[in-house]
Amino acid sequence: MLIRADATRDIGTGHVMRCLALAHSWKKQGGEIAWVTHCDTKKILERIRQNDSKVYELSRHSSLKETIDIIDAESPDCVVLDGYQFDTAYQKGISECGIKLLVIDDYVHLDKYYADIILNQNFGADKFKYNALPQTKFLLGTDYVMLRSDFFNYRGYKKEIKNKAENILVTMGGSDAENHTAKMLDALNLLDVSLCIKVPIGANNPHLNSVKAIADKSKHNIEIIYDSQDMPVLMQWADVAISAGGTTTWELLFMGVPSVLCITTDNQENIVNSLNREGMVMSLGWIVQNNYLDIVSILQKLIANKSLREELNNRCQAIVDGMGTERVVEALWQ
Repeated sequence: MLIRADATRDIGTGHVMRCLALAHSWKKQGGEIAWVTHCDTKKILERIRQNDSKVYELSRHSSLKETIDIIDAESPDCVVLDGYQFDTAYQKGISECGIKLLVIDDYVHLDKYYADIILNQNFGADKFKYNALPQTKFLLGTDYVMLRSDFFNYRGYKKEIKNKAENILVTMGGSDAENHTAKMLDALNLLDVSLCIKVPIGANNPHLNSVKAIADKSKHNIEIIYDSQDMPVLMQWADVAISAGGTTTWELLFMGVPSVLCITTDNQENIVNSLNREGMVMSLGWIVQNNYLDIVSILQKLIANKSLREELNNRCQAIVDGMGTERVVEALWQ
């Protein structure tokens, strides 16, 4: 398998992280992995290499030809594309190499898709209409959520919902270029309760020092965790999570964490709105449109209301079973 995905401060780390999950399961089935990536953080590259993968590093302005040359050299069983920069022409160029192509998509952002398999792991994706090739196979919906191997030991886990919510997890994505973490911590400081707050900061996040400064001045007990390697443990600890509506969403649902989600990019809008309509999460909507009082109001409601947290837990944990990567690998092997 050859995986083409990037991780930068601009696009975040979600594309690479879910491909790491796929790579682990592929490797477990005896397959080999090569990565073609533009990645501006050594920590992310280290994670990729931990899986004994061959890594081809590209520049930000790399061409389709560079990738095709690598495909010719590697002769992989299949190619995986994950990223919004891989447009129709790019997909067509890869598909013409004559190798099985899997395109990972989130919100039908192209007029035409050239792929043998299209994977959209998001809730409600089965209702999307793709203009694709006649032979294209579709893997749509949360049955195909690709969780990293860190979460495999938690299959069947049932979260205890405590009477009083005191432990708050704040996770705003691997890069959080706009520093939405700071806004959430400032809002939490307005709550008239005593909280323990843990904040995992991704290796691509440029705002570590400013977040630490806010934490130091807060009335709450705030722990900043840089480049966390054990998100399942943090989610097990949390009574409530505040998160951007990206890849972490599915991990939170799998772990049954009552969650408040916000929209930080276009591709998160349908995810957050759909889950909110079905009563699986609470939504803050677009984070740039929220003032502190909006955030405080929703957090107060969720922290104080055990029955609401139980309801969210029961609904969200039912839709992600943790077997998605195996299903995707099976489809690729067929």
